[in-house]
Amino acid sequence: MPVFNYTARTLTGELQSGSLDLPSHDDVVAHLRKNRMIVVKVQQAPKEIKFSFGSGISTRDIVIFPRQFATMINSGLPLVQALDILSEQTENKALKDVRGVITPHAGEFELLAGEKLPEDLEGRARAVKSWAKRLNMTILLKGHTDVVSDGNLVKFNRAGNPGMTVGGTGDVLTGIVGGLLAKKVSPFNAARMAALTNGYSGDLAFAEDGYSIGPLEVIGRITETFKKFVEWWTVRPESP
Repeated sequence: MPVFNYTARTLTGELQSGSLDLPSHDDVVAHLRKNRMIVVKVQQAPKEIKFSFGSGISTRDIVIFPRQFATMINSGLPLVQALDILSEQTENKALKDVRGVITPHAGEFELLAGEKLPEDLEGRARAVKSWAKRLNMTILLKGHTDVVSDGNLVKFNRAGNPGMTVGGTGDVLTGIVGGLLAKKVSPFNAARMAALTNGYSGDLAFAEDGYSIGPLEVIGRITETFKKFVEWWTVRPESP
C-alpha cells in the first residue's frame, strides 16, 4: 500500500504534518476531512529505497524495526524476548536472517538473557554458546577471560588487563569488530580476532603506561599488534 505525506490544519488553525498508509490520494483527503482537518497538501511519499548491496532491508524497515525494539526494551521486556517477537512479526526474510556480533559484559548479558551467569568459566561458556545458538548471533562476552561463541564453536581470549576496565575500551573492541565485518570476515572470526587484537593492544599500552591507559592508548597500539602477529605468522615453524 502506498504511503502519503500530508499537511493539514485543525479547526483551531494548528498546522500538522504526518503520513498515512491508504490506497489513494482521495482516501487520504477523505480521512483527514472525516477527522475535521483542513487539507493543505497531500503527496505520495517516495518509493522505498533498497540498499545497493542487496540486503533487502528497506528504509522503512530501518525506521520501524529499531523503534519497535526500543519500545519493548523500555517497557522492561528482556532483550531476547523482544528479538523473538520481532523475528516472528516481521515478514522481511532479510531481517529474520540477520546475523552479527554482540559484545556484552556480564551485567549486560544477564539483561539480554534474563538469567544470571555462572561464576565459573566453563559454565559461562555453556551459557554463551546456548544463547548464541538461540539468537543465531555471535556473542563476545567481555570479562577477565573473554568468551566467544557462535552457538557451535567456543573460543577464549585471555589477552587484556585490569587497566582496560576504563570506559571506552569496549567501544574500541566494537569498532574492531565492525571493521572486520565490513571486510566480510565472518561474525565468529571477527569477534575472536577483535577480542585478541583489543586485548593484546591493551597489554602493550599497559606495559608502557600502567593504569593510566585509556581507549586512545589502546587504539595507538593496534597497528603494532597487527605487525607482531603478521611477523609471528610469517616466521612460525612449520607443522611436522
